[in-house]
Amino acid sequence: INKSNNIATVNVKPTEEVLTVDGASNGKNCEFQAVWYPSGKKAFSSKVFDGGTNNIAEFLGLVLAIKHLKDKELPLIVYTDSVTAISWVRGKKANTTARSTGKLTSELDNLLKKTEQFLVNNNDLMKKVKIMKWETKEWGEIPADFGRK
Repeated sequence: INKSNNIATVNVKPTEEVLTVDGASNGKNCEFQAVWYPSGKKAFSSKVFDGGTNNIAEFLGLVLAIKHLKDKELPLIVYTDSVTAISWVRGKKANTTARSTGKLTSELDNLLKKTEQFLVNNNDLMKKVKIMKWETKEWGEIPADFGRK
């Protein structure tokens, strides 16, 4: 395991029950969901938001998955296939261009601000979180994938 900034790189597919998260966007709207692996049970899913991007959905989903685990007092391990979402969580900032392209609605902008504030306010919690990279090439699509490709 290579750990830097709480991002662990593993080459072994998880065998224990873990939370996976994914986001989706079709260019007009976005959404995200979290699904347990290997059971396939849905932990939560968002509504469909007007606007947004895939990266915004991935970021919001990842942070909400961390909050979900914290609230339920479950192990703080979450899998994502999004390198961008991982870097945004690490930097505690959604480094999106959606503001300049008009894809960021006020609803999503407010949600992003609240999400970034959660990361800033929960620094100690974030030190305990393990964000794991889902290795899509080796393991197939992440279980939380929406299956629309």
